Amino acid sequence: WWADYHRYEEQIPRELHAATSRLGFSALRVFLHYEVYKVDRGRTLYAALRSFLNVAGREGLGVGLVLFDDCYNQTASVVPCPPVKGVHNGCWQASPSAQDRHSEAITGCLSEYVRWTVGNFSLDPRVLWWEVYNEPNMSSQFSLALRDEAYRVAKHQLAAVSSSTPVLACWSDNNDTDMVDLHAYTPNFPDWDKVVFGSDKRTLVTEAGSRWTSLSSGDPTSDQGSPLLVLA
Repeated sequence: WWADYHRYEEQIPRELHAATSRLGFSALRVFLHYEVYKVDRGRTLYAALRSFLNVAGREGLGVGLVLFDDCYNQTASVVPCPPVKGVHNGCWQASPSAQDRHSEAITGCLSEYVRWTVGNFSLDPRVLWWEVYNEPNMSSQFSLALRDEAYRVAKHQLAAVSSSTPVLACWSDNNDTDMVDLHAYTPNFPDWDKVVFGSDKRTLVTEAGSRWTSLSSGDPTSDQGSPLLVLA
């Protein structure tokens, strides 16, 4: 999406205005992508992000920025992806993609991406939090090492300018997050409480109530966490 930002730029003011005026949003969680950064070391990505933040700021919206993500397709490309009918998140592309998932990249090009991205926007009041990793694969040594490095670099960049902007990472509470980064997809609210109140850290629920059509219970009529149930 960031690589194709110019195609959507005219629609963004309308969409963000609707988010505030119709839905009452005060913040958005927005995913960046290393592949777009890699094309020209951030020139295209940062220009688009500044434009987006300008619109968000005019609407009074804060933004949380996600740097890395293990969901879904790891053969990412800056070429626009045509939607695949009936495929869940068929165009969602992991960041980084497969060709950059090697140990040398962690402290090399991927660390540079974090350093330059956080550094360029470290004092921007519209950025409410930095989320260095969404849903890392906990069985992947690469993902865990990258999460460690990304958190370290982001904290260093923010400390250099005395910024108190929190740095987050999934899953829930861990050594690489300033706040509990909670993803809750089921209506098992006692488990939510265990995560939220089981840590001395504050909690930000970054994902919840978005898979209510799941058939994992075996009962197609059961509610697996619909937005109305979560809000109730």
